[in-house]
Amino acid sequence: MFDTWSVRELANADHPPSVPLNPMGALPCIARLEDETGSSWWVAATANRWTTTHVLVLWRPDPRNHRQERLVWLRKADVRPWLHKEQATRT
Repeated sequence: MFDTWSVRELANADHPPSVPLNPMGALPCIARLEDETGSSWWVAATANRWTTTHVLVLWRPDPRNHRQERLVWLRKADVRPWLHKEQATRT
């Protein structure tokens, strides 16, 4: 498993020019994180705020520890919605 605690700064973190002041929701998602060496991995996260180009995600470096979360703004292309089996069914 990738050691996310050792990551100091994410290379793909990207703060938008303007951000919403208040949280907009808590949508489950999957976020692609990239370290300074260019290695990337996907983590379960929660989308908290978003713009047309960026998403603020909350993720846990250690999924077993619910007391520690990290926040990072990512480009929209680095975030995917988390689909449950029922949601993924086409109608």
